[in-house]
Amino acid sequence: QSYPVKADAEKRLRQLESYGNIVSMDSVNEAGQKIYRLFVKMENIQAADTVRIKDSLHSYYGHTVTIE
Repeated sequence: QSYPVKADAEKRLRQLESYGNIVSMDSVNEAGQKIYRLFVKMENIQAADTVRIKDSLHSYYGHTVTIE
């Protein structure tokens, strides 16, 4: 997930952690604006599973998910 406001990103990070997820945050500059990104660690994921996993995560989080 990406957020333009750090406080919003931190709030969501704490919420995801409360569900038992391993979450990290970083920031990047895009078009002169700082964007805060959240990453949820997932283990034992095979490349062939990414479409199914993205669909499942889309349903879970309620928005499009990017797998890096």
